[in-house]
Amino acid sequence: MRILDSLSGRLVASLLLVTVMFGLISAATGSITLHREINEAMDSSMQEAARRLLPLVIDDLFGRDVSQSPASWRRPCPTMTAVAWSFRFVMAPGAC
Repeated sequence: MRILDSLSGRLVASLLLVTVMFGLISAATGSITLHREINEAMDSSMQEAARRLLPLVIDDLFGRDVSQSPASWRRPCPTMTAVAWSFRFVMAPGAC
C-alpha cells in the first residue's frame, strides 16, 4: 500500500473516513428526526379528527332507539360466531 505510506495519503484516507462517518451519522439523525416529526403530524391530525367526530358520535348515540343502544351491542348472541358478531354492525345493526 504505497498510498498510505505517505503523509498526504494518510491525510486523504482519514479525511475520507471522517467524511463518510459524518454522513452516516447525519443520515441516521435525520431519519430519526423525520420519523418523530411524521408521528407528531399524524397524532395531531388524529386528534383533530377525533375532536370533530366526537360531537357527531354523541349526537348519534343519544338519537338512537333503546333497542340500538350500545349496551345491547355489547351483548353477544349465543348463536353467532366471532366473525359474524364482528360484522353484524355492517350487515344488520342491532340484529342478533
